[in-house]
Amino acid sequence: MPLFRPLSSSLDLQGAFAQLSRRGFAGHHLDETLRQLTATTSRILNIERVSLWGLSAQGEKLECINLYELSRDQHSNGLTLRAARYPEYFRALEKGEPIVADDAMKHPSTQELSHDYLLLNGISAVINSPIHADGELQGVLCIERVGPHATWTSVQRLFAHAVASLVSQALLQYQLLSIKEELRDAKQGKKIVQGVFRPLDSDDS
Repeated sequence: MPLFRPLSSSLDLQGAFAQLSRRGFAGHHLDETLRQLTATTSRILNIERVSLWGLSAQGEKLECINLYELSRDQHSNGLTLRAARYPEYFRALEKGEPIVADDAMKHPSTQELSHDYLLLNGISAVINSPIHADGELQGVLCIERVGPHATWTSVQRLFAHAVASLVSQALLQYQLLSIKEELRDAKQGKKIVQGVFRPLDSDDS
């Protein structure tokens, strides 16, 4: 596991983000890109848990796409948070602004997560940065401190925002690649159809 110098200044932030950008887009597949982003972010910030959550089309739930735990050097997914159970949290996300909670169990936007999620995982402080693509909320990046809560620094906040922007770029890049593949497949299908029917046209002539 590579070691990173803790972020303490804007220069550190710029260098770390440049490093993350290079590492984050090393993979060609979206799932691998997101795995690299969560792991590298966790190591750069020296924060135990970094996760990415996708918002369902109807906006009624968040599903964990990838959670990285630093102490275990382990990825996992599958956890679900539902708007019906955590309405204040979902309303806060819909505003489009990061949720920065130095004490997550007392913050008005995250305190309803206390018993089911925060205490269960030993989480004391969080930064939740909304992820947008095409102007719409697609999910959230969660940076979660385990152990005693502490105030997030301005550099940590800026870095979280930068990583969320990088995830948005990855999503847009993936969507563009998907569209290109669909167009390419459609063109290939058209050529096949033309190849099948062209001899018939020739016979008729």
